[in-house]
Amino acid sequence: MTKKFKSLCVILLIISGCSLHAQTLDSDGDGIPNSIDLDDDNDGIPDCVERGLNAEISDIFKLDGSAVQINNEEIRITAATNYQSGQAWTYGKVNFARSFVLTYDAYLGTDDNGADGLATVFQNSPDGVDASGGAGQGIGAQGIANGIVLEIDTYDNGPVLGDIPNDHGQIWTSADQVNGMLTTAVDLGNIEDGVWHTVVVTWDFPSKTLSYTVSGVLAGSYTFPAANPITSYFGGVSKVYFGYTASTGGAVNEQSIRFTNVCSQLPVDLDTDDDGVVDRLDTDSDKDGCPDALEGSAGVRYNQVHPLTLPTTDPNYAYRGQIKVTFDGSTPGTPSQVISTSTNANGIPQLVNGAGNNYNATSNPSNSAGVMSSPTMTVGQDIGTSKLIAQGDPECSRCFRPAVTIGTAAPTTFGITSLGRAGTANGNWPMKMNGAYAALDAKTKGLVINRLTTAQISAIAVPVAGMMVFDTTLNCLKLYDGSSWNCYTNQTCDDFNQ
Repeated sequence: MTKKFKSLCVILLIISGCSLHAQTLDSDGDGIPNSIDLDDDNDGIPDCVERGLNAEISDIFKLDGSAVQINNEEIRITAATNYQSGQAWTYGKVNFARSFVLTYDAYLGTDDNGADGLATVFQNSPDGVDASGGAGQGIGAQGIANGIVLEIDTYDNGPVLGDIPNDHGQIWTSADQVNGMLTTAVDLGNIEDGVWHTVVVTWDFPSKTLSYTVSGVLAGSYTFPAANPITSYFGGVSKVYFGYTASTGGAVNEQSIRFTNVCSQLPVDLDTDDDGVVDRLDTDSDKDGCPDALEGSAGVRYNQVHPLTLPTTDPNYAYRGQIKVTFDGSTPGTPSQVISTSTNANGIPQLVNGAGNNYNATSNPSNSAGVMSSPTMTVGQDIGTSKLIAQGDPECSRCFRPAVTIGTAAPTTFGITSLGRAGTANGNWPMKMNGAYAALDAKTKGLVINRLTTAQISAIAVPVAGMMVFDTTLNCLKLYDGSSWNCYTNQTCDDFNQ
């Protein structure tokens, strides 16, 4: 390894011709663009929650090698120990089919003669979040398949790697560090100074330019040509893992990363059902046919949500799965009337917000709490079972439509009641209850029918169509339809839910 030398010069870089295109997309039609909307699909579950970022660092990142969590804001990738290699990979993926910005702070140690550096890495390795790279000059990324490395290199390994004496930035392909250099080294001065340095990584999709800055200095920028797009480095995909790697060799430094707000700093997304629509835009994230809004933790009801099954001719077709009522739980509203415009709950339906986070000039100027607001979450609701395909919300399996929908049902002429209301002097009971031969009426007692095991039911020699028993094995009411016994578990369904 070649000894490095530091200069005290300051390089002023004037960056021109590159800009981020404004994010004006409004996926849920509530008048708030996705770039500032805290709930892009109006299901009441904040985007941060659906992206899996309202969690411990260890639940957001898979830590490999020498990487360890220091606290819920900081990960130390390497200690100041020889020949270390560490990685921290996000479980969620970043999408190169659209522009994004990610930021973090990097700490490169205090030894000006230390090594080896830290990098931001995007990769689609078959090893996924278990991918690891070489120590020393490999900066923890060398040898990872299908990846691109944005390095902050603190050691001069000579011209074979394009290094320079001062700490420097450079972009290269992880599979071939020697022949895969995409940019030349940029002098960053001395950043092994015991100070946290802000790193900003930018992908500008329209121009196909990947760039990054370290403490405001442009460390590398590369525009991918149409003949060799960035996806070609990822095995042809646009959604990839990303994370941070670092290493030491014969020389060492402590090297760490930290965040102040992972929700705004990490552009990761989850796609639970792998349907190509990320969870924060998918109103049925697990494709179980039950809207996420119902499966969340706040107990939202079916009649408070636009059904997923709306026909294309319905004027609310575009809002399928979205909460459709204002804070009171019953007043229908347009998407812009349904959501809060308070800073802390901007774009999240009022129904699931607490007071103080629920202002809407049109539908809630008094800033009242939503009727389904969770006592543990003053803004939005948690994911509940919205990512568990095997566990739907009971609201989605209930049905209440009247069993008799045509004709006129005959009155019930026989009844037994414990409520003292039979006869013409007491509301004409039970005749007012139509369609039955007999009615039983009580509020403190129930009707108990025969209770048998599944085996005992199967042993009934000559069952009669319409026979009813309670199956104690399956815990369900069973009816014999003339050819087989069937559990009777769902009620009928009323138009109240449609």
